[in-house]
Amino acid sequence: MTHPDIPFHNNASEQAVRQAKVKKKVSGCFRSERGATRHATLLSIIETCKKRNMDILDSLKLMMRGELSFRGR
Repeated sequence: MTHPDIPFHNNASEQAVRQAKVKKKVSGCFRSERGATRHATLLSIIETCKKRNMDILDSLKLMMRGELSFRGR
C-alpha cells in the first residue's frame, strides 16, 4: 500500500498464463514437447511486449533479425 506503482493483486500474472491453460483445455495437450516449448516461448514474448507497451509484430520482426533481446534487461 505504500508503493502505488505496484499492483496489490496478481491478476496480470493470472491473465498471462490463461491463454496457455485454455489451449491445454481445448486440445487436451500438445502433440510434442517441442511444440509446447515453442508455444510457451511465443506466449512469453507476446506477454512481455504487452507489459512493456511494445508493438508485438515489430518486436517479433526485430527479434528474428537479432536486433532485439529481452535478456539482461
